[in-house]
Amino acid sequence: IKTASIKEKMYIAQNDKNLVSAYNTELETTMDSLHEIRHDAKNLLLTMGNFVSRSDDAQMKEFYRQNIVPFMESALRKNELQDKLKILQDDCVKSFLYYKIIEKNEQGIPVHLELSASLSLGAGYGDIIRLLGILIDNAAEECSLIGGQIRLDTIKDTQGVYIRVTNPVRPETRTKGVVPGTTDKGLGRGQGLLIARKIISRYRNLQLNSYFTDDGFVQSLLIAKD
Repeated sequence: IKTASIKEKMYIAQNDKNLVSAYNTELETTMDSLHEIRHDAKNLLLTMGNFVSRSDDAQMKEFYRQNIVPFMESALRKNELQDKLKILQDDCVKSFLYYKIIEKNEQGIPVHLELSASLSLGAGYGDIIRLLGILIDNAAEECSLIGGQIRLDTIKDTQGVYIRVTNPVRPETRTKGVVPGTTDKGLGRGQGLLIARKIISRYRNLQLNSYFTDDGFVQSLLIAKD
């Protein structure tokens, strides 16, 4: 009976996995179709805006400005983001980054993606996603104080895959450096880097390097080859 129960659970799990795979395939097909019309939609929106601006209907202009423009910009931005994330292949990473980036955009912090390498987390994916969350939140914290955007890119070389999160920094941040356990957000905050260090210490294939450049502050997470 136990063996039959285990086999049934394995069958259900495999069936669920197949359904998720089929759904993702269909979703990406839909995204490809939307990609083809995205630029047309932008042009149509601009054309519509030109007609609205020439109109004497003040109520229509206000409705267009407050409702149509934000809705179309949000929809196009989300579609473009989904299209860029396709290269990652790993569904967990794609889902996390999609919702994390949307969260930051809604907070007024733009995130620019340059993904040139695929990413598959395998074992320990939960911890790596926690790490990515910490790095993005750290970058967003500084951007909320100085403005600017977060840049997230992936690069692959002989050592493995690098995930780099870059953000602009204030002069005082450069002067005092970035110290784990400290923040400008108030007492009891700023534990992100301390947590990141604890997570990384449990893995042999993870390495985090943080450094300043002319463009800002870079947090570079290496996921080394096994």
